[in-house]
Amino acid sequence: MDEATARALMEAVLSLNAALGEFDTVITKMTDLEEKQVWIQKLGDLLRLQYEGFVQPIIREFPDMGRSWA
Repeated sequence: MDEATARALMEAVLSLNAALGEFDTVITKMTDLEEKQVWIQKLGDLLRLQYEGFVQPIIREFPDMGRSWA
């Protein structure tokens, strides 16, 4: 992958953080603890996929882009 594509992908991935934050805000307000735990797990799965599936491969190839993620 060329660096410009990697940067565009990283920007797109970082733009997801605001939406994921909205998920967290809604989940935090849930009162049913069992249901809340299910949704916490789902959000965690999304965050893991975001990092392992997109961020890690980009940072491996372009280490300087790791600063964008930190």
